Amino acid sequence: MDSVKAICAECGTPLWGINLNKRGSDYYCSADFERLSPEEEMANDRRAKEYENYQKMFDGSAIEEYVTNGGFDSDVSWTKGTGWTIASNVASCDGTQSAESLLTQTQVREIWIYYTFTFTISNYSAGSISVRNGTSYTGTSRSANGTYTEDLFQNFEYNNNALAADSSFIGSVDNFSIRRKKS
Repeated sequence: MDSVKAICAECGTPLWGINLNKRGSDYYCSADFERLSPEEEMANDRRAKEYENYQKMFDGSAIEEYVTNGGFDSDVSWTKGTGWTIASNVASCDGTQSAESLLTQTQVREIWIYYTFTFTISNYSAGSISVRNGTSYTGTSRSANGTYTEDLFQNFEYNNNALAADSSFIGSVDNFSIRRKKS
C-alpha cells in the first residue's frame, strides 16, 4: 500500500497517488476540490483549453478545415463580389470588376496562430489574385495557373475567409482551403 502523500486541506482525508488535486500550496480530495470559486474554475478551464490546443497542435488533430465548400460544389456559403460566379465546381472571376473584388465567407478562427491557405488557379488570363486573412493581411499575389500554399499569422479576430481578385483578374479558383498550421 502506498504511503500517504498529503492530507486534504478541507476535510483532513489522507490522500494517496500521484494525481493530487492542488490549489495553491494545499492539496484536496476530489469532493472538496470540486468546490472551486468562479475565478478558480475559469483559470482551470483556461489552462485546460490551452493544454488541449497545444496538444492538438502537436498530435495533428487541430488541423481542421475552416472553409466550407472550398471545392465550390455549389453556390452556397459564399458572398461574391463584382465579377465572381460559382459554377461547374469552380469560382470564376470574369474581369468586369473595376476595383479589387472579394469572394468571401464568414468563419471565425482562433488568434495567435498560423494558418495554411491553399488554392488552385486555372483558366488564368489576366490580373492577379491573393488570399486575404481578415481585412489587412493579404497573401502573395498570384498570376499564373497552379496550386499555391502559404502560411499567414492571425493576430486579430477576423471573421472571413477570402480570395481577393485585383481589378483585372480573369480566371478560376478551386480547392480553397484554410487549415491550422501543424507545428
